[in-house]
Amino acid sequence: MTFKHGDSVNQPFFVKAVQVRTYKNSEQRKYVELVMFAQSGESFPGRIWDWQEKIKTYEREIQQGDVIHITGEASEYQKQIQIRVDHLEWRDEDKATWVDQLLPRPKQSADRLKQRLHGMVSTMEHPILRALAEAVLSDREISERLYSYPAAKTNHHATLHGLLHHIVSMMECANKVQQQYPFLNRDLLLAGVLYHDLGKIGELTHLRDGGDYTLEGKLHGHIHFSATLLQRFGQQQGVVKTEAFKLLQHMVLSHHGKLEWGSPVTPKIPEAVVLHMIDKLDAMMFCMFSEMQSLQPGEWVKRTKSLENDMLKHSLLNETEDYFN
Repeated sequence: MTFKHGDSVNQPFFVKAVQVRTYKNSEQRKYVELVMFAQSGESFPGRIWDWQEKIKTYEREIQQGDVIHITGEASEYQKQIQIRVDHLEWRDEDKATWVDQLLPRPKQSADRLKQRLHGMVSTMEHPILRALAEAVLSDREISERLYSYPAAKTNHHATLHGLLHHIVSMMECANKVQQQYPFLNRDLLLAGVLYHDLGKIGELTHLRDGGDYTLEGKLHGHIHFSATLLQRFGQQQGVVKTEAFKLLQHMVLSHHGKLEWGSPVTPKIPEAVVLHMIDKLDAMMFCMFSEMQSLQPGEWVKRTKSLENDMLKHSLLNETEDYFN
């Protein structure tokens, strides 16, 4: 679904984020900024002008996680389409049904991705690394979050079971990289992929709750949570003094690659270098694919936080429904 300037809008949206702001020329006048998911899973900004008057009619604030039916108009502002909201109604009675339809998700189902993840873990041979991986999957609370949480607030894999999608994609990529460079330890790579972003389940909320940062997430970041979870499972398995555990711990701590990018240490073993590179690769490929889906050949994706340059959608790209097989 792509809106054009001047299109009428008459449909439900999921409210991912909401903020009431004050007009620059008047502290009494308010407007609402929204970030919303449409039924296509696409995200759109929305604006409700003169909110101080409209709220008298609605007698209700808009909350993150609401499903609202909007009538209004699409308009272009600074080369981006946003939705001007003229009227809205809350969809409380059938909210759960609409939430499942409106939230973005990968083409791959969570069940299929879980099968692929368990399949990769089942091929691990190193007893300590496999035990650490299986400990994650056998912990019900941890695995349920792993199977459903987004991998980011914005940018890459900010979808239902986006974290699972990201990890499976990286695992299969790591498997192919190790085949090309057989001196790398495959099990160390797979365990590093599984644990590197596991802390996202503490850094973020579920997408149904907005997929925003938790207080602890803002204060500590996901690398801290990932390292803490690894320490917890390492103590459970009684392996924290082993070389394998210490190498895996280093991979988790160094996977952002640079100190200025948030890693407390930089990669100092080959597998840590590969983990950092395929993490960045997978995030960028997801962003490129997502941005190019609505474009025609010859059109450009503008530079974003995740994409370091403007990107051309050229005519030789393969048509596909997902960015990995």
